[in-house]
Amino acid sequence: MRWVMFEAGRGDVPGPADQILASVRVKKRDGSAGTQRENPQSLGFSADTLAEPLRDSVSGLRAGARARYWVPKGALGRQKPSDWADEDLVLDLEVTKIDVARPVETALPGKAPDSLVPKPDVTPPPDAKKSRKGYPYLRLVAGKGGVEPRADARVTIRFSAWRVDGLIVTPLALDQSSSLQLAQAPGVVNDLVSSMVEGDVVRAWVPGSAAKGLVSQDVPALVVDLGLAKIE
Repeated sequence: MRWVMFEAGRGDVPGPADQILASVRVKKRDGSAGTQRENPQSLGFSADTLAEPLRDSVSGLRAGARARYWVPKGALGRQKPSDWADEDLVLDLEVTKIDVARPVETALPGKAPDSLVPKPDVTPPPDAKKSRKGYPYLRLVAGKGGVEPRADARVTIRFSAWRVDGLIVTPLALDQSSSLQLAQAPGVVNDLVSSMVEGDVVRAWVPGSAAKGLVSQDVPALVVDLGLAKIE
């Protein structure tokens, strides 16, 4: 993959877990638009989740940097957004902001700390665990409750959800709450909450089918922050 930097930008080089917010204009080799969506597009990602051809070059870009990439067909693999043309592309990228990852200190019961919002990584990190149904997840906050809910319990949850399409992350629901019977809860809720205690907050990467009933839209994949606020 070839690339050229037009402007170096300023500030610190982002770390592997820092979120890079960027504006990207997608073009075909003939100069025509390479996407069906708004162009340029806003993307959010961290360097360690990028495909190998992009990782080394993008991880060195500071806020304000501008660069152009000549991306061969197939180089992005599954990280190519579904509406981008399936051919050789030219990407004009401008880094608009670097959100530095910060350690979690405090959090409200059942809610992820603000330092982990607004956008998660598009793919789970290597240290993600697997739920009983095989969904990758991270524990963002460890609760102080001592018991897990029974199968017939009623629970109050807090959740946020993002649609994932390649490198594009779009919020669907932010800090919503719901009271429901655990046995009748959407698949991802039942799977994760049944092994959580009050105050726990987890982040899971799931197919859209696992979140039916949690979000109103039919989407191929989501990232869900799920907190157990109360066992009723």
